[in-house]
Amino acid sequence: KAFVKILKRPYLDHPYEIITDSGTEFHGSFHNYMTKLKIYHRYSLPNRHNQTANIESLNRVLVRFFFAYMNKKELETGKRYNEWTDIVDLVREELNKVRRIDPPDAKDSKPEPPLFNEETPKYSVGQPVYYKLMKSKDALGHDQNTNQFREGDIRWSQDSRIIEHIFVMRDLPRYRYQLKGLPQVSWYEEELKPSKVSQTTYVIRAIIDKKTMKGEIYYKIWWQGYKKKDATWESKKNLIEDGAKNVIDIYEDLKKRFP
Repeated sequence: KAFVKILKRPYLDHPYEIITDSGTEFHGSFHNYMTKLKIYHRYSLPNRHNQTANIESLNRVLVRFFFAYMNKKELETGKRYNEWTDIVDLVREELNKVRRIDPPDAKDSKPEPPLFNEETPKYSVGQPVYYKLMKSKDALGHDQNTNQFREGDIRWSQDSRIIEHIFVMRDLPRYRYQLKGLPQVSWYEEELKPSKVSQTTYVIRAIIDKKTMKGEIYYKIWWQGYKKKDATWESKKNLIEDGAKNVIDIYEDLKKRFP
């Protein structure tokens, strides 16, 4: 309802794309409304806070003002005070003054940096790399029960990913890298490091389905480190050649016991 009201106001152009976090409040009716308006809606990955850094930065500023105001009122009255809405209009007006962005032709405005630059990216498309984790994991690759990294926690992925795209940025850092299997996020150079293996190693998490196509058996593989929806169909022949016969045998045995 809030977003519908925002779009009805005369201040903003109709967006062609919007990014939200992956909270459930942005699924369902909100996503359907975006689709109806032909607005491309995509989710940031969980714990990838710098994808939503702009809005989170503003949220922290607003919280600082509102809580300071309520604390002041409580000190004055000696009672609990929760009416932070008292100063919404004032905060909005004052923040808009200091956060206003001048148009490109404004006097004394700084020229935009060139789109391209002579510097070459540190990494290349197709190169396997390790990436900085968004959430703390233990040595077995399981998520820790906290979002905060502690001393000794694993901070880098234990599986390498192939660089799929390189984006040229207008400002520093110059480049961002998108990795295969992680389409909704990109990394800075300092968040990557070269893989020690010559190619990406894929580990089978589970076989989740089976089919026969043109006389050949295929298994649907859920790969470790990937979402279930990213599972791929692989031929039985190739899986056996890659040393996965034991995984196939376990799957077939379970299917017999629990059809």
